[in-house]
Amino acid sequence: MGVDCIIALPDNVRLRTVAKVVGKLLGKASALKPLEDGGQYVEVEGISAGMTSVPEMAEIRVAAAPVFDGLDASLFYHFEGEEPGFRLLLMPRSVPAWIALGRRLADFFGGKVDYQDLGEDSYDHEVPARADAENCPTNDGPWQDLQDRVHALAPLSKAEVRACRNLARYVT
Repeated sequence: MGVDCIIALPDNVRLRTVAKVVGKLLGKASALKPLEDGGQYVEVEGISAGMTSVPEMAEIRVAAAPVFDGLDASLFYHFEGEEPGFRLLLMPRSVPAWIALGRRLADFFGGKVDYQDLGEDSYDHEVPARADAENCPTNDGPWQDLQDRVHALAPLSKAEVRACRNLARYVT
């Protein structure tokens, strides 16, 4: 077993929204597409999210992720967490790009990031969870606001990833 970066997000986030945010942060383009009622939804290119053979887990895939020099990226999304109110969401290797992604996910949704899961029960980056109206709205203005927030996300910068080099267990 290696050392992972633990990214715990609030239990009010949706798998598909997390996949879109991951895609945007890893450098994929997005577009706002029209809805019949006059609203718009965000579509992010090259992402997929779906169940695995393990019932408690889904997989988020980003094809040709620019942050990873065009390689595909894959993360497992765990539906069951160890802390009330959070999901043990993502557990990628402790490398600078995944740590930078975890920090930005926590900033977007609220959440906690442990840069290296070496056994201590502490998180290195914590942001209070956003309310349901921000993380999982179902209609009207709040829903459109979420679509706009996802669409407006800038990808991880090289400077953000470089700044996480000293936080990572493995440097690529």
